[in-house]
Amino acid sequence: MDLDVSLFDDSRFVRALGPERAERLLDRCDIFFSEHRDHEDLARLCAAFRAAERHTVATLREWMRDTAEPEVRSAYGDVAAEESRHARMWTDRMRALIGEDDVTRRYADPCGMPALAEYFRLWDSYATSGSLPTRLAYLSLVDAWSGMAYSSYLLWADPATRVTLEEILADEVAHVGLAESMIDRLVDEGYDREVLAVDEACIAGLLLEVSDGLLSSGI
Repeated sequence: MDLDVSLFDDSRFVRALGPERAERLLDRCDIFFSEHRDHEDLARLCAAFRAAERHTVATLREWMRDTAEPEVRSAYGDVAAEESRHARMWTDRMRALIGEDDVTRRYADPCGMPALAEYFRLWDSYATSGSLPTRLAYLSLVDAWSGMAYSSYLLWADPATRVTLEEILADEVAHVGLAESMIDRLVDEGYDREVLAVDEACIAGLLLEVSDGLLSSGI
């Protein structure tokens, strides 16, 4: 697949983090994803990815319920549908690694990942905002963060997982581009832009905490 992930390098997430923190995060991701994993370990990693996708789907569906603007509501719905498909793709990969019976028995809850429960709680709590600038910032930064992590893993993944990652990454590039274009068009200058900058800094910090949870969880 002809995949260009350079958008992540200059995303609002990277700008909110700053180049030094972004580089340190990528270095940690490379170390984490380069570790040898057997099929059991890989299935557990896929389960973490699936849980992250499902938490994003739940957030977007909540936003759809109280969003009146057709363009914004449609964007939330489209991204939610694709993130839901990503979760199913991770489930399929888990089944290929350890078998359907083990997936059903050990990973029955697609949103569940006990090792990361506290970090997902923080993630979900921030997603309760009703502000359009905050929601668009959340969408832009979360998908850029996911894209950076997946891009790092792409360098180390086995061939079958690479196929899954490449398809998901193509969607994440599109999601970040969509969110950033909507911010440019729909978020007013002045006060809203100041609020947006504060929100982005908070979300970036939260995503660093989630990253710490994932990278130090032993998954």
